[in-house]
Amino acid sequence: MLPDFEELAAHDPRYSAKAYRILMLAIGEAGDGESDHVSSFDIMTSFKNLVLNVFGPMAFTVVRQLGVHSTDDLGEMMRNLVEHKYVRKGKGDNYDDFNDGFDFETEFLGPFLPRED
Repeated sequence: MLPDFEELAAHDPRYSAKAYRILMLAIGEAGDGESDHVSSFDIMTSFKNLVLNVFGPMAFTVVRQLGVHSTDDLGEMMRNLVEHKYVRKGKGDNYDDFNDGFDFETEFLGPFLPRED
């Protein structure tokens, strides 16, 4: 069971408690089962896949309503999770690795736009 993250959301109101829950689920799904470490790329990919699978065509709207507008925000959320001891940061981990990971509009809206054939 995941924590409710209300205290974390109160500490940094840019992101909702639901956004942290989704990110924590994505972190859990990103692991390969053999290592405790999950790369920023794996977290971003898992977040994108989870959001698309759960929210479908509403993915872009939902993440924006939760305060997440770019992968840079995922890095900031990871910083908060580490500072509040929900997750650990590895030696080689850098929050900047989340910067410009992928374009939310392209990834969350693109799959649902009509194709130009």
